[in-house]
Amino acid sequence: MKCTKLATILAMVAKFAAAETRQTCVQVKNKSGKPLTDLWVIHQYSNEDKEKHHWDSVPDGGLTNSADMNVTFNTGFGRFGADWWHVNWRHPDDGYKIHFSDPDDGSDGFKKHTLKVQDTAVCAVIQINSDNVVSFTSSSSLSMTKASQMEFNYYNPGWVIVP
Repeated sequence: MKCTKLATILAMVAKFAAAETRQTCVQVKNKSGKPLTDLWVIHQYSNEDKEKHHWDSVPDGGLTNSADMNVTFNTGFGRFGADWWHVNWRHPDDGYKIHFSDPDDGSDGFKKHTLKVQDTAVCAVIQINSDNVVSFTSSSSLSMTKASQMEFNYYNPGWVIVP
């Protein structure tokens, strides 16, 4: 009898302690003052596979379609990971310059913006601003990082932005 009660209690605790997989949509808002081209958003939950989406162009003031990109994340007590984001783009009049999210925290260009259970109801929005700031907004929080740029040499690139 005691073993049955213990098993029932453990099953109930496990149900509430388990991480739950969820999804939300992601949109990009262009407030840079210029059109964006060759826009990439990369999301990675912990060490899981990266989720990527590419847009050919987003006009100044434009907002991408909510159906374009969905990301998967975990919530709950058993959640041990974090949500990491990378954004890069070009402006058509910038020649070979590539602009990218560039946090100063040693995270290899990925910005931490953690999604929570309430973030499933409304799309997360990544906003590219004219002041070299990229903001990540979801129902649960706001995160910001700086944007940097570098000249891309097509003849000797030496690095790759999008894996």
